[in-house]
Amino acid sequence: MSNKGKTCRIDGHQVDISHKIWNEFYPDNKIYYGDGFDIHHKNGDHSDNSKKNLEKILHGKHTSLSNKNNKYHLGKHHLSETRKKMADSKKGHKYNLGKKNAAKAVTANFIKYPTRKEAAEALGITPFTIRYRILTNKPGYSYIQKEKHL
Repeated sequence: MSNKGKTCRIDGHQVDISHKIWNEFYPDNKIYYGDGFDIHHKNGDHSDNSKKNLEKILHGKHTSLSNKNNKYHLGKHHLSETRKKMADSKKGHKYNLGKKNAAKAVTANFIKYPTRKEAAEALGITPFTIRYRILTNKPGYSYIQKEKHL
């Protein structure tokens, strides 16, 4: 039976069971919640919590090691069609706060401004805040649509 996902409490924090086992093996080199270290299973078998299979390593290094063995993290290159689908799926998301429309005229606090940046400077807030208020439909905040000439 695998121990992957099994947890216990140490000093009031929920941690992986391998942390508790490590602390029992190495009382002078304990792992603490939030100290930046993880317990790595050298052979990849999470049910093997033997002393020789456990290694205390920095979180970043552990992430790299884990991803190296994960086929889904190995520098996956998406086809252009897939990238377009991924980008399209994010379009129109309520909180997509990118730089699109940064140069558009806006109404902020019911006053018209040529750009978000100018509105933000006048109101003493960030352009990001202006965009957030527009996207969340806060009253008095909107983009000014340019009139199309026929």
